[in-house]
Amino acid sequence: MARLRDKTVLPSRSFSAYAGPITIGAGYAVSKILVIRWWDTSLVLQIDFKLFVIAGIFLGILIRPIAQRIYWQRHTGFLVMTSTLLLMGPLGSISEWMLWEQDIELLFWTIVLPEIIPMLVVSLLASLILTPPQSHLTLSSMGKRLLPLLSWSWFFHVCLGAGIYTFLFVCFRILPESVSSFDAYWNNLTIFFTSPASAWIQKILYLWVRGIVLIVAILPVYIVIRGKMHELTLIFGSLLFVVADFLPIFANIYGRFPYELIDQIIQKLFIDFIFCYTIVLLFKKLPLSTLQKGTSW
Repeated sequence: MARLRDKTVLPSRSFSAYAGPITIGAGYAVSKILVIRWWDTSLVLQIDFKLFVIAGIFLGILIRPIAQRIYWQRHTGFLVMTSTLLLMGPLGSISEWMLWEQDIELLFWTIVLPEIIPMLVVSLLASLILTPPQSHLTLSSMGKRLLPLLSWSWFFHVCLGAGIYTFLFVCFRILPESVSSFDAYWNNLTIFFTSPASAWIQKILYLWVRGIVLIVAILPVYIVIRGKMHELTLIFGSLLFVVADFLPIFANIYGRFPYELIDQIIQKLFIDFIFCYTIVLLFKKLPLSTLQKGTSW
């Protein structure tokens, strides 16, 4: 029997193809501006509203193929998309923030809070506007089909995928500003993993937890969405890059221009796409017949 995932159904072009991303972009920008204004009115003067709208439109464009390819009911889509966006973005960034030994209180006020409410607004708008052709997948039926798939094999793949994320982060993110030789890279790596031993063990643990959180964010959507491997890699890689890295840099609250951080953008782009390709490849051959039996999405 041919695998259902290989039969890709492209969403039909309609008014939602254009109005949806624009509405989501406006909702993201307005909600984020209101949250920032509530927290600190002076920061609103530093914000370029156009960048916030553009960032939100990018997010809406990437959410559309996910929202319209899965035949879930609105409340199911809202809950799944909300958990995916929050784990990829503000909640999942906590472990990486701790990696750099930054202040947790500063993280909450500058990243977590300004992103949680906009992500809720984005998920709500997407579930109302970007509706699939059919809607019969409920949260309970999705949970019943997910539980039988949980096994030691899945747990091993999750841990392995988190280890791969750690390896990619070390290879691409911990690079000196100018890599002129292997010694320069090695010196930068040595500085990052400073002694005592507990310091580098703790940093590895933070990266590993970050990888697990990202996999947990991807898997609920991955096992119910149709598409070939390169399509899924493009969908998840783009979504992860925009939510986890592009939005905090492009729609930042301190008025910094994105081109000032172009090196970080390129590094994170490599990490996100290679990581998502690896996850799709790792879980491609795991048994999905229990989930797909009797389904039509």
